[in-house]
Amino acid sequence: MHHIIPLIVLCWALPLGGLAQAPTDSLSVYLDSLKTVETGGQALFERARQLAIDHQNGPALRQAYSRYADVLAKEQPYSIVAEHLAEGVRQLHALGQTAEAEALQDDQAKVYLRAAAFPEAQALLLDNLARREARKDTVERFRSYNYLGQLHGLQHNDSLAASYFKQALEVAKLIPKASYQISALGNLGISYMNMEQWDSATEYLRTGLQMKQHQGSSPYSLAYSLHNLGLAFERQGRLDSALHYYQATVEIRDSLGDHANLASTYNNLGWVYYQQAKYPQALRYYQDAEALALETGETNLLRNIWSNFSEIYRDQGRYQRAYRYLYQFDTLNRRLFDETKALQLAELETKYQTEKQEKELAQLAVTNARQREEVQRRALQNRNLVIVILCLSVGVGTLVLYFLYRQRKQKQAAQRQEEAYQREVSQILRDQELKTWDALLEGQDKERRRMAEDLHDRLGSTLAATRMHMEAVINPEDQVATRALSLIDQAIVDTREIAHDMLTGVLSKFGLAAALRDLKETMESTQRLALTLHIRQMDNRLESEQEVHLYRIVQEALSNALQHGKATQVQIGLEKTESQIALNITDNGQGFDPQETHGSGIGLTNIHRRVAKLQGQIQLTSAPGAGTTLSITVPYTP
Repeated sequence: MHHIIPLIVLCWALPLGGLAQAPTDSLSVYLDSLKTVETGGQALFERARQLAIDHQNGPALRQAYSRYADVLAKEQPYSIVAEHLAEGVRQLHALGQTAEAEALQDDQAKVYLRAAAFPEAQALLLDNLARREARKDTVERFRSYNYLGQLHGLQHNDSLAASYFKQALEVAKLIPKASYQISALGNLGISYMNMEQWDSATEYLRTGLQMKQHQGSSPYSLAYSLHNLGLAFERQGRLDSALHYYQATVEIRDSLGDHANLASTYNNLGWVYYQQAKYPQALRYYQDAEALALETGETNLLRNIWSNFSEIYRDQGRYQRAYRYLYQFDTLNRRLFDETKALQLAELETKYQTEKQEKELAQLAVTNARQREEVQRRALQNRNLVIVILCLSVGVGTLVLYFLYRQRKQKQAAQRQEEAYQREVSQILRDQELKTWDALLEGQDKERRRMAEDLHDRLGSTLAATRMHMEAVINPEDQVATRALSLIDQAIVDTREIAHDMLTGVLSKFGLAAALRDLKETMESTQRLALTLHIRQMDNRLESEQEVHLYRIVQEALSNALQHGKATQVQIGLEKTESQIALNITDNGQGFDPQETHGSGIGLTNIHRRVAKLQGQIQLTSAPGAGTTLSITVPYTP
């Protein structure tokens, strides 16, 4: 469906109230200056920060860090901005300003969210939620639940997002101010609309709209609710109801002069009339939407409108106009695609340079440590020499014995130091190898996505344009030409299916249980291994990171069983309870003595690293000739 799905105004910054402590006049000046500065501003920040610390003013200190973070975000990668905010959190905790520290930690989580660094954002939000739950802080608990719902909504995990929004709604009912309930109701409506649970979606959206009308909310806010209700009815196919809410939205946004959002509503109205085959009305709204999108510079919306124009002119048989708009759509699409790729390359370059600097700093730290050890060793030797000289009067025999004793101790110390160094080097190499494999797998997934996008956006558009050219010039009675059109249609369908298949692997599309069943079929097709699966309580999907790591662990264990254990039979058990996920892998291979290997193999090391990333526990049971059993438990939160 070629129209924009508007996002509800999410509760990133509900009212925090005034500052608990009024800063001095000079501190206020510095904070106001930070609010308006575009670049630089470090000197202003340092002065405001020091004044806030001197006055023990937690709210002002949080403002200084937050406003300077906005400045940094314009010229620095997100990792630098997040570390700046983390420093502020630590400083606020040191001053005993717990509430302000948590608010700034929320800001840090939002930086990670904007960069799609979801695990880092989730860790910070859950940390704040635990503190707020312990204090029974109603307003702050609402914020934590709301932020967590938004996090999972951005990851398209709408079921989990809805569960957090429901908790936010229950907490909001304890707060006298109605805006908290309104925010939670709107977010719930969007979540259920994304899950296509229309009754629940319309119920929450209508309830939120009624509360807004009762509370006398702003026209902007009412327009968003009306637009979202129109969208919900449109996606259900209830087009008359959709027209009612869209037209009500137009009246408000037109009176406000809100041209950017009005263009989106016009486009949706055009789409509804197009679905009703009312082409003149659809074209009129598309034209109004195009004019406003050009005025406001909404390129993504403009691309959508041009695609809609192409479809309606094609259906009317006006192929020249259809081609013109399709060409404009394709040109803009390519430009946006190239800009996105350029931004991605710039971000990758920044990450590369950051990692390079971190490695250089780590190497410098190792070199400095060795130099300090060398200085200490030489100082120790010089001291020993003085002792030897003083002890000459005791006798030659005592001197010789003492020297031999010291020499033996130094040799043992050097040997221990060398062994520790070798262990450290081995550990670094194993960690680097695991990172290399993870990077390789991630690179393969990105390349598959890139190829699928190119197939769909470029080849698909070209085939569609070719078909329209041929359809405009061929004789309908020409069977060869008609057959050629059929082949082009089939090529378009095949291109979409190929792109879709490349984008959705079994693991990412169907989850861990389906991926393991697919792996079972693949392994048994080699006729080298009989694989038995016992999967229980795995109806719902796990988090993406958990599924990927558990799947890689199973792959690594099967590889070890085949290559090293010479196994012919493997049993895999996977079970989910309310608090944990249990994975058990047993083979009938040769087995080994765990005390002798100490888990030094690359395969076992990779398994241990993945379990550690999941904060789980692992137990390995094996003996020569008795096969191997691997038992893994991982924490699970519904």
